[in-house]
Amino acid sequence: MNSPTPHFPQSAENTDGNQATRQETHNCLQGPQLKPGIKPSAPTERREPEIRCLSQTVSAMTNPCRKRDLIGVSTVNENNGSSMKPTYPSPSLPQEERNHVSGSSDRAPLADATVDQQQIKQVSISRPVSLMSIRPQGWENNSHSKDLQKKDNLTKQQSASLRSSEPPIELPGEPSLPKEISFTMNDVKPIEDGHRKDLVRHASLQKPLLNGWTLFPHQKKSVLQGIIRRRMVLALDMGLGKTLIGCVWARSFKSTFDDLKVFIVSPVSLKAEWKRTAEDATGLKVEDEKANRNDESLDLRICSWAKVPTKVAKCAKRYVVVFDEAHSMQSMTSSRTKDSLKLVLDERCIGVLLLTGTPMKNGKPSNLFPLLRAVRHPLGKNQMAYEKHFCGGILKSFGRGKPLWDANGCANLKQLKRLVSSNLLHLTKEQCLTLPPLKRHRYEVPISHRNQLQYIQAVKNLASLQEASFEKTDMGEAVLGGVQKLRCLCSFAKVGATVELAQKILEEEPSVVIFTSFAEVAKNIYGQLSSNGWEGELLTGETPQKKRQALVDRFQAGNSPVFVSTFGAGGVGLTLTVACSIILLDRPWTPGDTRQAEDRIRRIGQTKNVKSYWMTGFELDKQIDDMIESKEAASKAVLAEGGVSMGPAAKINIPRLLQSLIAKVN
Repeated sequence: MNSPTPHFPQSAENTDGNQATRQETHNCLQGPQLKPGIKPSAPTERREPEIRCLSQTVSAMTNPCRKRDLIGVSTVNENNGSSMKPTYPSPSLPQEERNHVSGSSDRAPLADATVDQQQIKQVSISRPVSLMSIRPQGWENNSHSKDLQKKDNLTKQQSASLRSSEPPIELPGEPSLPKEISFTMNDVKPIEDGHRKDLVRHASLQKPLLNGWTLFPHQKKSVLQGIIRRRMVLALDMGLGKTLIGCVWARSFKSTFDDLKVFIVSPVSLKAEWKRTAEDATGLKVEDEKANRNDESLDLRICSWAKVPTKVAKCAKRYVVVFDEAHSMQSMTSSRTKDSLKLVLDERCIGVLLLTGTPMKNGKPSNLFPLLRAVRHPLGKNQMAYEKHFCGGILKSFGRGKPLWDANGCANLKQLKRLVSSNLLHLTKEQCLTLPPLKRHRYEVPISHRNQLQYIQAVKNLASLQEASFEKTDMGEAVLGGVQKLRCLCSFAKVGATVELAQKILEEEPSVVIFTSFAEVAKNIYGQLSSNGWEGELLTGETPQKKRQALVDRFQAGNSPVFVSTFGAGGVGLTLTVACSIILLDRPWTPGDTRQAEDRIRRIGQTKNVKSYWMTGFELDKQIDDMIESKEAASKAVLAEGGVSMGPAAKINIPRLLQSLIAKVN
């Protein structure tokens, strides 16, 4: 049965041409005209989509509302009758598909199809047509087309990656980061906003300060890094002027933002030094912690680590925080760390500067995690993932108690150093200044028979406590207390030799500094030297805060030849460069505290060679000194150039320490 002849709308401009087109299209729909005696060949897979394409074309031509659905059809300008270029598919289509739509293919003609693509004449329509609406179904399911499309998408993704120029987060040979702390380098790029230019300008790095001081190059670099990053850990060696860096950085923010408040968190013994530097060098108005707490006209508030503010008045729309001796917040379980993180992670806090000479005070990567959390580094997002990857974190069982999480190890230190470098600037004295060298001397102290017997008895008592601790889970503190008593006994046994060495030094040098871990030992040394005519200064935790700076000033002025202090009270922040010799009667557990004490005399202003005497006389002294050197190696692996990528845990192993001591006395 013949199909009815479709009705075509008449056009006033090309009626004859349209009549011929309709007749030829009708003939196409009737199928190919074969001569008598010739059997039609079997239809091929390509015939059906081509005939359907023609059918849909005719349907669109008979319905004016569907003219936009035509593809591959030449158009005629209705105004002048000139032929316009046909609309072809997008260049992203495969060449085979573009040829099929345009009717110009290099393929061999189909065996059974006699429809010539050139039979489709020009048809007058009102506007250009769409190319994608009536694609044959065979194309939609073409696997070759899908493969080409996938390759095209992959090429686009690679091009976008090249345009972003994003550096890789993991280098060849490095282990993959856990997904909880994985990030890209674009996540830690410098902040670029409208305030950056004003912050740099208000820092006034090229001009002298109000008191006439000028910044060293390393101080200028540190201030700029703190400005462009906004949240930064400045791990500068002791004696490189971190107090002045913090004040200049704070002034740049205060001069840029009118409604901004500055908080300084520092040890109690350094509050007076911060107040004097802020007022004299930068002109910032410092409020008294007790009297003027609510005075909004003041710029800066200085707080101790014991009184970190957890609530900031609503009138302070913005604020920045400077932490001095930031290694004081290296435990996520301590109250000071929790309070500090609450302060800096508030949305109103727009800048954080962490100043420390020992970011890994105890030589463990776990010490860095609170600092990374404070500066919002991606590695600080998940503590367990961080400690598993960089600390070898694992659950361990101790005695009969519950398994405990042990993250005292070291792992992937080279990778850690590279990843934290965006928000951690480490500078040594050798890089920044020309300072005289430091030489350590092991000073062997002769031990009397009486002191040796007391030491042996104390070690045996510790052995008994250790055995009891395996039966009772609450005996661990008793063992630690016993170790401290043993250390104190050893320190008292070395007091006489320390006094003799100090007097020998004072015969040739104008002053000497002595450090110990125990206040009673410090008082004993101070008393013996004073009775011998060498009266000096004594600084312990019992010394009132208001009198501490006066002690330092008298010693620096040359009015006092001796400065005796405990590590806790005077081991950080003080400048004692009038002396070039220091005696460490005992050593603290951490290498950071040891270096902090030595750097009281080796800092800006020191012109003489520095000598550090380590008093040693017992096996306990040697064990602690070896442990300090082991921890220092782990710290250098992360902060200094080179270092190892993995290492053993640098920690206090009390059972192993006691076993070694017992073996020596038996």
